[in-house]
Amino acid sequence: MALGTRSYHGNPLAMHLPLPINSGHFQQWLALWQQTTRDVLGEDLGNHMLDYAKRIARGMQMGMDLLPRGHNTLGIPVFNARPDQPEQAD
Repeated sequence: MALGTRSYHGNPLAMHLPLPINSGHFQQWLALWQQTTRDVLGEDLGNHMLDYAKRIARGMQMGMDLLPRGHNTLGIPVFNARPDQPEQAD
């Protein structure tokens, strides 16, 4: 995505849904991504890459129903897509 090649045609959401992932995993992933991209690419380009990663993380969390209710950018109510997960407090 970040390189604009459009060559990946997998389904990362489907691959991650069965795993015991929570929001903390996304925070850790973003922190590692931020540090790595800044170390390798420098602060400006690293921040640009971090923006892509944040969008991916947000989309994955929305798809996995890991965000608090009503916490999406589209203004569309989010209902529990994973019945095995307990209801989240508003």
